[in-house]
Amino acid sequence: MSRILVISGPIGSGKSTACKYLKKFGYKYINSDSLAKAMIKKDKSIKVQLSKLFNTKNTFEKRIPWKSIRNTIFKDKKIKSNYDKIVHTIFYKELNRVINNHNNFIIEIPLIETVSLIKKDKTIISILSKKANRRSRVLSRNTIDDILFNDINNLQKKDSYYVKYSDYVIHNNGMIEKLNKQLTKIIEKNI
Repeated sequence: MSRILVISGPIGSGKSTACKYLKKFGYKYINSDSLAKAMIKKDKSIKVQLSKLFNTKNTFEKRIPWKSIRNTIFKDKKIKSNYDKIVHTIFYKELNRVINNHNNFIIEIPLIETVSLIKKDKTIISILSKKANRRSRVLSRNTIDDILFNDINNLQKKDSYYVKYSDYVIHNNGMIEKLNKQLTKIIEKNI
């Protein structure tokens, strides 16, 4: 088994929960959203490109309005596509640099369609869950509302896509213990 594990899945499926559990097996955790945000904060050229994309005079030097960006990109497919082109290019360059000479990484990446940009061998585990369960989990965090949940969900790939492009698929509709047990089986089977 590759020592690079990618955990993917739609919003609220249990990706972060799976990653937290897998850290117990000695994996270093990379959250793609956190890495991308850190890179945007420190890269002036990305900030300039995003300023142009959002048609604003704000150069994002003092503060980056993450909530506003999120709300905008998930309401407009064209803006999201252009945002992804800007961010993914530099993100995957940095991610590949970080993992290049090391193993034992677990990388949380919601957008399974971009995982092929990781240059090292990897094992892809998708976490899927019924939409009602995912909605309930996400809304209980009080970070987004039902409208934004639906906007994000509608832009993500269908379950069949995750199944087609994953090495393993876990259906996370029950208790955390069941999710952990399925993850342990995958790890034990492939070590």
